[in-house]
Amino acid sequence: MNSKQEKNEDESIGSALSTGLYWSHNIISATLEFVIFLVIGYYLDKYFSTSPWLLLIFGGIGMFAMFHRILQIAKEAGKEHESGKKDE
Repeated sequence: MNSKQEKNEDESIGSALSTGLYWSHNIISATLEFVIFLVIGYYLDKYFSTSPWLLLIFGGIGMFAMFHRILQIAKEAGKEHESGKKDE
């Protein structure tokens, strides 16, 4: 194997790792948005003794935030996919 082939393999591994880290970051952040709102709702319910209403309200807000994040990620991926097709 020559050095050019080894360099191309290293770049593809780096690119795959970068893509994996990008997607894992986005998935974790979308999930955390939902979980954080649930936790806030849970503790506010305990504080105000309004169980389960604030948990449900904040859970709904968290779910909206999570789906909004997922739609943003999908929109970005669609733009990248379209720009990749134009380059071909």
